[in-house]
Amino acid sequence: MKVILTAMNTFKDNSQIHRCCCKVIAVVSLSIDIRKNLDGGTTLESVLCSMKLFQHDLELQIIGCGTLACLLEKTGTLRVKLIEQGGITLIGHALSTHQADSRLAVVAVMALDHLMPIDQSQHAEDANLAKETILKCMRTFSENKEVQISGCKALGKLDISTESDVIEIAKNVTEAIRRHGREPEVQKSAAAALRPYYKLGFVWSSPLEPYSGLLDKALHSPSVTTSEYFWRDLNQ
Repeated sequence: MKVILTAMNTFKDNSQIHRCCCKVIAVVSLSIDIRKNLDGGTTLESVLCSMKLFQHDLELQIIGCGTLACLLEKTGTLRVKLIEQGGITLIGHALSTHQADSRLAVVAVMALDHLMPIDQSQHAEDANLAKETILKCMRTFSENKEVQISGCKALGKLDISTESDVIEIAKNVTEAIRRHGREPEVQKSAAAALRPYYKLGFVWSSPLEPYSGLLDKALHSPSVTTSEYFWRDLNQ
């Protein structure tokens, strides 16, 4: 790994080398035997640096976000470091620069999913940015099943405290069910996303709220296909 990091520091004008190095880091992070010798902080910093250096290189941004997803999935201690080093902003910038690429959206939302939950008391701005980024990807790539699955998983881990946020999440998740309701994995992740609010009755708690009953009505809409497994998971 030292050779990989040295190459990334030495060849800062060669995006192809950085792409290859990021791929190696992703593979290493997924190997339990090798991962224990991985300097996570330094490795994470190198991947983020690559994404900063080559912001207009779509392939590198895809590989970079994919590598972040691997690192975060297997090394949870890196979550705070990624936030503190501006990782969420970098992911958001990559998506803004390459708005039409669904491959980037898939790995970006996966990375944000593995980053959750974010401590609102410590990183409120980053948590809000992550939420908005996920919701935007779900709206933009509504026909992409992988984006919807990872998006729903991430939304289910958010620390949400306002009814307006719950309503926004409910709209996006029920839309995912409407478009991909026959996919078991979509139903499972959607149920996980909605469960906290459904069990608490959060969405329909206020008699003055014009969207009262939105979630319950949406889930029973003829255009939304839900299975018995969805309702079982929702009521767990």
